[in-house]
Amino acid sequence: AEMDEVLDVMGSKMRVAPTEQRVSVLDSLSQLFSVPVEYQTDDLTGLLELWWASVGGTTLEKVVAVARQPFTDLHCAALGVINSLASMPWGQRLIYHEPGLIEYILDRTTESDRLGKEAKWTLVETLVKSPSASNIFTENHMVQLEKFYQQGPFYIEAQVEVALDG
Repeated sequence: AEMDEVLDVMGSKMRVAPTEQRVSVLDSLSQLFSVPVEYQTDDLTGLLELWWASVGGTTLEKVVAVARQPFTDLHCAALGVINSLASMPWGQRLIYHEPGLIEYILDRTTESDRLGKEAKWTLVETLVKSPSASNIFTENHMVQLEKFYQQGPFYIEAQVEVALDG
């Protein structure tokens, strides 16, 4: 019950607190839900899934909305939360079923600074290296994620222009 209360407060602070507190709450949530794959058990991931449901009024949609904001500190902190969820099968299912999220993750044009590019690439790395992702995401998504991962965080699509005389 006490953990539910703490998570409820964190969820409400994430939405309405001043920016500095929101970043702190997002970073805390990211750390809370970060469990290396080798330490994940069914009991632990099940508990974390229950805890996620207790984060007061917070859904993945709301975290994605923060991730889409142009403020680097909030943006990267929200991507960190998504990255934490991406290491667990239930989190991958949330990501897969969130409308437009895969496309957003694969869209390099949404990132303009180094920190954002690295945060998004780290999220892709987590998905690509996860043993359960290939069972959740489509084959096409996995190919796109692997391509994004192989290209690295700072890849820029070349623009070909041909100059004609006269």
